[in-house]
Amino acid sequence: MPGTINGRAIGDGASLPDDPAAVLLDVGSPSTIVGLDAAGVGAALSQASARALLGLAKAAPLTGTTGWTLRNGVGAATITGGAVRLTAPLSTPDGGWTGAPLAAYPHGIVGRYPLFALDAVARLKTFTGGDGNDVYAGFGPRIGSSAVDGFVLQVRGNGTNTFGYAEVISTGTTIGFTTGIGRSTIAGGQFWTRVVLFNGYVRFFYGTGSAGAEPTSWTELGSSSTLTGVTPTNTAYLEFTLGLTGGGSADAVTVEWDNVSASVVGLR
Repeated sequence: MPGTINGRAIGDGASLPDDPAAVLLDVGSPSTIVGLDAAGVGAALSQASARALLGLAKAAPLTGTTGWTLRNGVGAATITGGAVRLTAPLSTPDGGWTGAPLAAYPHGIVGRYPLFALDAVARLKTFTGGDGNDVYAGFGPRIGSSAVDGFVLQVRGNGTNTFGYAEVISTGTTIGFTTGIGRSTIAGGQFWTRVVLFNGYVRFFYGTGSAGAEPTSWTELGSSSTLTGVTPTNTAYLEFTLGLTGGGSADAVTVEWDNVSASVVGLR
């Protein structure tokens, strides 16, 4: 008897793409996801491509400033060289929230409450200057550039302290803390930061990657399960800040992040 494809007899208009083997399930790798190109030819998708195709991952564009909210503060903020770049001159404290150089991008994940999870990741690409206790490189989801409310993973310029922090949205609470990661690690181009938000449950992580790739394991700094009512909708931006307290920095500071993305699980 003739075979069938999707319940239709062969010869009845059913056909396979040019490379049928590429779209058939490999029983030895049942987790493989296959996509078709414009010609109908199948190919196994990478994990990143599959997540993007299914709407589970959204990468922030780093080819230009379009879509970004930038604030120079006491220094400068821009998108250049495939990275978020924040700079500040020497001996210049920011004077508070409005003086901190800032770059913000909407993660685009809205309308998925109450079932959702937001997982935001960025790599600390460079940390030049600012090797001191009064310089803070921060990344995390926030309400927006006009309001300080949000969750930020802060890294001190000398690498002595790395900690999660909930600003205003939970009355200024430190959530997790570690000491002694070290300047060479945070300035080595392989230090990654991560903030996970799930229905008021916040977790902070860091890790060290290799050759520009994400870490294969993460260290949790800390978590809080008391921030009920916080959603990706009311923390709609991925934001980067360069904070300078006390006397600021003894030299000019440049901090860059790349590989900026947010992943989501939820309902529309």
